[in-house]
Amino acid sequence: MAIIARKDLRPRWKGDSFKSVNFTLSNSLGVIDLTNVSTGILQFRYNGRQGPVIKECTIAGGGLTIPAPLTGVVTLVQFDDMDWDAGMYYYDLQLTWVDGTIKTYVYGGVKVEQDVSVIGA
Repeated sequence: MAIIARKDLRPRWKGDSFKSVNFTLSNSLGVIDLTNVSTGILQFRYNGRQGPVIKECTIAGGGLTIPAPLTGVVTLVQFDDMDWDAGMYYYDLQLTWVDGTIKTYVYGGVKVEQDVSVIGA
């Protein structure tokens, strides 16, 4: 059975690039072999777990990768379009396996701080 882990991300600044994040998925036997993952999704929602979706990253559509399946690592790839309102955002990482099993592995939050300096203002 996989361990569902809470991973709150370090605060980010409005308008800055969102640097990539690696999630290592594990269970009581060690890292999870991700060879049979068919797809995955990670959504950021504003102001609550049922708030509006601000950013969606997927394995098929971009933003999520599994660089080496046997390491159990899923990478949220850096993105530059983080002109989000200051506040609290929530996310989770859900994977679908080739046998149809859907499982959430990681969840957490990230605070976006209001920046002061704005390029081109």
